[in-house]
Amino acid sequence: MLFMKWKWLFCLLYFIGCVSAFSSQPQLVCPSLTHDFGKVWEGTPLVHSFILKNTGDAPLIIQSVKPG
Repeated sequence: MLFMKWKWLFCLLYFIGCVSAFSSQPQLVCPSLTHDFGKVWEGTPLVHSFILKNTGDAPLIIQSVKPG
């Protein structure tokens, strides 16, 4: 009887471990999605860096970036 309880507990823990392993995914967080440069002279080069952070539990792969 005690063996059966341990067997079920082991199976339950194994199942939970398998489900959590497949649910790993990246999560992209960007605090600011836009930037206002204000008034600038035409032809003035403008540069801004956006901070991106992966708060997920899997690697985040950025394959391409396009200006908006």
